[in-house]
Amino acid sequence: MEENNIQTVEYRIEMQEKLAKDFWFMNYEKPNIYEDNFNWAANCFPMEWGNGWLASFYDLCRQLLVEVKSDFQWIQLKEKFGGARCYYSGTVTPYGEELIRQFEVDMESVCEICGEPATLRTNGWWKALCDKCYKESEK
Repeated sequence: MEENNIQTVEYRIEMQEKLAKDFWFMNYEKPNIYEDNFNWAANCFPMEWGNGWLASFYDLCRQLLVEVKSDFQWIQLKEKFGGARCYYSGTVTPYGEELIRQFEVDMESVCEICGEPATLRTNGWWKALCDKCYKESEK
């Protein structure tokens, strides 16, 4: 990937495809892996947050592979009050639960737009933004 492409639609599609292919619990429905031209990105469970958190979320999912059972599934993945909120059902080890909660806390200091270190900011809505993205958002 070239530098500074994290904010592009192409980056998001690439990450959604990677998440859906690499983690069975990221698929919105059971994938038909035998279908030609299967659209993995469209089958990825929706994440209602900016691209800046996608790489960290990928790392969380990688760690969760050994911490969840086959009944695990995401219910909702979203940004709220400047942090990540990850709602799920199914069986997760206590360590897996801790990983999810730590991800939610950690994202309060990661820019939701570009992934750089951030501060929680508000102008009516709480957002975790770096200085550069905060200045851009004020325009």
